[in-house]
Amino acid sequence: DAQRKMLKKMLIQRAHIICATLSSSGHELLTASRVRFETVLIDEASQCVELSSLIPLQYDARRCILVGDANQLPPTVLSARAIQLNYARSLFERIQTMQPASVDLLAVQYRMHPLISRFPSHIFYQGQIKDGPGMAERTQAPWHQSDLFAPFVFYNVADGREQSYGGRSFSNLREIEVVIGLIDRLVSQFTKVDFAGRIGVITPYKEQIRSLRLQCLRRYGERIREVIDFNTIDGFQGQEKDIILFSCVRASRHNRLGFLSDIRRMNVALTRARCSLFVVGNSETLQADNHWRSLVDEARTRQCIYEVTWMAAIQTIHIMSFIRYRL
Repeated sequence: DAQRKMLKKMLIQRAHIICATLSSSGHELLTASRVRFETVLIDEASQCVELSSLIPLQYDARRCILVGDANQLPPTVLSARAIQLNYARSLFERIQTMQPASVDLLAVQYRMHPLISRFPSHIFYQGQIKDGPGMAERTQAPWHQSDLFAPFVFYNVADGREQSYGGRSFSNLREIEVVIGLIDRLVSQFTKVDFAGRIGVITPYKEQIRSLRLQCLRRYGERIREVIDFNTIDGFQGQEKDIILFSCVRASRHNRLGFLSDIRRMNVALTRARCSLFVVGNSETLQADNHWRSLVDEARTRQCIYEVTWMAAIQTIHIMSFIRYRL
């Protein structure tokens, strides 16, 4: 053990670059090695509390670079009292507020099709985010041949209703059926496309993602895990897929959106897709929020909103009819 510790210490002292999580950067292996860092770079800096950011700064760094986005999800803090006392504020957000001249915006995006990036750029970044050269061509996909699977589509599930589970999570069975129906139609219409690992299904609620995963497993079998990544919005931050199906879930006569109305969570959800973003939701409920109303209005203006109606059922397989909304 002593020889192993000595070898580890030697490797640490000779290394030019050391990668670690914030918490593990305080490991005794680093502190005992008396290392000094000229530069500390913290990725996803807007997702960590200030105290965590201070851990790697104990090594006398002359330069600290924070990479993050305060317009996306903040650190996860469960205590409401701690949130009130600004414990959920990141060092990134503090510097952005107190020293805005120290913040540089990376204003060119190289992920999304321009028809996806247009709305987030306008709503969340005041139109400052521009598309990289040739992004429309680089993110063009075979399924774009169909208007139903354009780069950005909103599917209005007017008859969907949310169900509460102990008041802490929600699901929407009709939206689950629509998501599965879209997957069915996509893979059956474009049989030459290999969709493995290219589809992500996201939603704000754990109960909805649990039900979606279960229904897909029953319908397609275990192989579906290789094709589709199921996750909550919070769990998907930092990731991307060619196709994102986003189930909004909330739909009730009270028009309450819960934390779906958090603009940062909305931003994360709408910026995960490379080629196509398919939003499945109840437009009437969503329009109770100004930002969601803007998204629905944008879809109507572009004529890429579809009203989903149910025409028939054959052996529990629902056949959907998509009617394009016309101004």
